[in-house]
Amino acid sequence: MKNTLAATLLLALSLLAHAEEKGQFYITAGRFSPAHNDQFANPSGQYGLALGGGGRFSPHFSWDIDLLLADQRLDTPKAFVPPNQFFVSQSGRADLEALGIGGIFKGILPVSTWLELYAGGGPGWYKSTLTVHRTRVLFPIPFPVSEDVKRTDKGMGFQWVAGANAKLGERWALGFQWRRLDLKAQFGPEIKSEVNVGGNFGLLYSRWVF
Repeated sequence: MKNTLAATLLLALSLLAHAEEKGQFYITAGRFSPAHNDQFANPSGQYGLALGGGGRFSPHFSWDIDLLLADQRLDTPKAFVPPNQFFVSQSGRADLEALGIGGIFKGILPVSTWLELYAGGGPGWYKSTLTVHRTRVLFPIPFPVSEDVKRTDKGMGFQWVAGANAKLGERWALGFQWRRLDLKAQFGPEIKSEVNVGGNFGLLYSRWVF
């Protein structure tokens, strides 16, 4: 993971040095809709967040490097059984989080002096974490102690993006962005096959040029 992050940062600095226009910083936040999995019941998307920056080679082509976070909740899989049900309480809902860094290359269509459309995609490296919430009551201690169970996996994924930006000034733009994350993870031994931990994002987009 550290080698991947270092290589990505070096690539970003190299691209920025050869960009035609000044760099940009952006943040996007909104709703995450998880992909369907037969292994998981009642998934509920919580939120999606991306933070990054990049540069533009020309009016019609740009690149980005960003951190992406996707969060969802789901019914705790039945394979997770507390070791002692008299003293350990297990939540009926579990958390699933995907976090990683990726690169995106975009084609841009300037519609007018204030509006532009874009679409693109790129690979990334992500860590997926499934958290089953448990608490243990230790007598005579009067408060519960957390004993959460976590299963993690790391691997490559791919993002697709499309959106529209409205320029509100020389350095500021707002817009809407759709994203899709294609990412699979293995959470064995309780989850015996791969699951799709990706999904779709509906995000509000804010960009600053520096």
